[in-house]
Amino acid sequence: MYRIFTLFATFFVALASAAQSTVSGDITWGYRLADSFAGDDHIKFIGVGKAGESEIGLKVPANDMLKGGILNAVRIPVREAAVVSNAKVNVYASDMATLLSSEDVDVSRMSDLSYTDVELSVPVTLDDDVVVSVVYTTSGSTAAAKNPIVYDNSVKTKGAFLLKSGTKFQDYTSSYGAFVLQVKVSGATLSNYSAVFEPATGTTRQDIVNTFDFPIVSNGAVDITDIDYGISVDGASEQEGHVKVSVPAGLSQKAVLPISFEAPHQIGQYEVKMRILKVNGQPNAKATEVTTFTFENISRFDRNCVMEEFTGMDCGYCTRGIAGMMKARAAYPDRFIGIAVHQFSGDLMNNWDYPSLCGNYVPACTYNREVAGDVYVDILQTVKKVISSVTPIDVHATAAFTDDSKKEVVVNASILSAVNASYEVVYALVGDGITGTNFIQTNYLYGDSQGKWDVTDDDPLSLFLAGGTYGKPYFRHTYDDVLLSSSYTSTVNQGGAFSLAADESTDRSYTLKLPTDQTLVDAIANSGYDLYAVVMVLNNFGYVTNACRVKVTDGAVGIGTIDRDAYEPREVSRHTIDGRRISGYTPGVNVIRMSDGTTRKIVVE
Repeated sequence: MYRIFTLFATFFVALASAAQSTVSGDITWGYRLADSFAGDDHIKFIGVGKAGESEIGLKVPANDMLKGGILNAVRIPVREAAVVSNAKVNVYASDMATLLSSEDVDVSRMSDLSYTDVELSVPVTLDDDVVVSVVYTTSGSTAAAKNPIVYDNSVKTKGAFLLKSGTKFQDYTSSYGAFVLQVKVSGATLSNYSAVFEPATGTTRQDIVNTFDFPIVSNGAVDITDIDYGISVDGASEQEGHVKVSVPAGLSQKAVLPISFEAPHQIGQYEVKMRILKVNGQPNAKATEVTTFTFENISRFDRNCVMEEFTGMDCGYCTRGIAGMMKARAAYPDRFIGIAVHQFSGDLMNNWDYPSLCGNYVPACTYNREVAGDVYVDILQTVKKVISSVTPIDVHATAAFTDDSKKEVVVNASILSAVNASYEVVYALVGDGITGTNFIQTNYLYGDSQGKWDVTDDDPLSLFLAGGTYGKPYFRHTYDDVLLSSSYTSTVNQGGAFSLAADESTDRSYTLKLPTDQTLVDAIANSGYDLYAVVMVLNNFGYVTNACRVKVTDGAVGIGTIDRDAYEPREVSRHTIDGRRISGYTPGVNVIRMSDGTTRKIVVE
């Protein structure tokens, strides 16, 4: 969702002239101020494609920060000292042609992937912009000889990468980035406090107070200890805040300010506008400069992970799947939902009324029908990735036997969507503690050592290996997460499809029939009817966008009796009658949007 925003009218205010200070020591200036560039992913190397002479430079602006200062030294970056036979520093006037100063470089002082400081015997006063360059002469056929220029591909400021071709410099900043050369300037007159926010992007969760590290850059003569800022979220009126920070004096000194704010209700893109009002309680020289941040607002709902594992009693490798599900349940008891689908000839738990999502292969599984993964290897990492992803759906449910015969379970689900979308709902009934005299599991791992699988005693897989509790070719087992019934007839889902508007919810109901096979009837009864209903909401791609798992209880339940305590409607945003977003009680008519999609109007005196 893309929206258009207006600038704050209040931002452009008259401010008193900020105090200034002349800095006595040297200030280092450059588009990258770190002392080293080794190991930085943004650092790249380029050249003219062959060894020889090349000249690369950048523009040093004599703006309100550096004007009047004296450029007295240059720090040149060196990729590989051994390939450099000659080097020279040049300083040109703003016309990029008139030479103001030139200094030969002692190449014996160079070292790989580091800076070499070169003092100018003829310093240059910065009355106007200058161009500072380095002339490299390299020899050899190595990559370092052909591509000696060190640049940062994350910086795109115009004039930051000037390569000389013939007698003229060409600007290649937009194609590559910034040459990482640095200069030293003394006697510069800086504003005491001159700080601005730097643009960035981020992600927030709707209707929740988020904390984001807003980057700032300071070009002030005084150390910064605290900042007052103005913030406007999604076009709302500006709010002021205060935060502590530690930023040293100097040019291009950077820091991040962790600032908390409530994200808007709408999912999609929105803007946050920021400015720095005061620094150390004093006026900021850049107080009128507004920085716009673009955020992607995602759903506030947590996403659960459904692992549909295809398995069989006669599958000797399926003990890996049993171990994997045990491991995931223990690690994520509230977020992991297992469904063990037995579709194996002669299996006592066979259920053919379910789609074969993994073909005819066992053991095999899908996670939320979106990720095909292994039933054991990296299972925790896969589950974590799924539950960390975004969902626009919230789903809750209750489940109970329809009567004392315990032959049917009615499931009532409430589904809330944060976006306009179409969905399909799938119901499943799973059982824990399913066992009996003939529930015998085949195990092909009984001869494997823990070392072969790189596990220790605390890993569930060790139970099925040599020396483990179930480390034998066949053993009687008690099964969990067994699929007993679902809303599928053959492979066709009968759960139903529906569409929801943003912030709209729907209540759905479905009755699941328990198995009639006497072996399973007895096994379910012996488990104490330890049964669970699973509700899966699929999107248009057939992925499980969210799901829930609830215990089946005694006593019939009717539609509308879902326990809503955990998600009672709450205020998610407040607006004036003309649509402007406000915070807190504001005199006049307040339009309050609730989390269930309803709106309420109140009058505040």
